[in-house]
Amino acid sequence: MRKWAPRAYVAFAFVVCSYAAVAPALLRIPTDTASLLKIGCTDVAFVAIVFTWWRYIRRAYARVGAL
Repeated sequence: MRKWAPRAYVAFAFVVCSYAAVAPALLRIPTDTASLLKIGCTDVAFVAIVFTWWRYIRRAYARVGAL
């Protein structure tokens, strides 16, 4: 296991979350309340999934002594 893999995952998650934050403006998605609520809920769900995977990756890497 490589020591850079957890850092690469964090960088990937940061880029994806950053894109999700600016995607409505870039893709010209309507900014009515219902659309923003759906986008916000999707972003929160994605962050929860990313955080869960991050916890798993940290445990797996700590277990094998790669961190």
